[in-house]
Amino acid sequence: NQYPMLNDLSASFSPDGQWFLKNIHTGSQYSTFEGFSLVNPEVGFRGLPDEKESGYLSLRTSQAWAPDGSAFLAFGADEGRAGCPFNRIVIYHLSEEDRDSRNFTFEPEPGGTCLDAVWSPDSQSVAVIIQEDPNIIYIIDKQGKLQRKVELYWDNGEPRSLLLNS
Repeated sequence: NQYPMLNDLSASFSPDGQWFLKNIHTGSQYSTFEGFSLVNPEVGFRGLPDEKESGYLSLRTSQAWAPDGSAFLAFGADEGRAGCPFNRIVIYHLSEEDRDSRNFTFEPEPGGTCLDAVWSPDSQSVAVIIQEDPNIIYIIDKQGKLQRKVELYWDNGEPRSLLLNS
């Protein structure tokens, strides 16, 4: 048996207290995650696959949950990618009623790497940035569909934004 190092273990409650997630480093390059319903102990999941069906998933428990507790984010990486390999966001929707989860994937730029994301306060959208161009913000909905692409820039010392598409 291989046990995770303490600093490789992280956990969080959903904001509504219905779910519990934990992220565990398994000794490989990437970590996996598990989730449990705190309302129905017969409902749980482990390292849910996304539509790519290959590669790795990881989550940052401090920012994973939508504020309303209805979904969470995971970061996906294709197998064999070096450096900061995460090139897609996977949004998981959980349901105790049908004991199933649904996931939706957003990949901003094919071949892009090192992305980060954060939920909107109303849990209806996610803002995504990528390392290749951190001045572009991708706004996606809960189903991973691009809603807007916004460029941030400075004009004579004043912050500006430009809507690139909608």
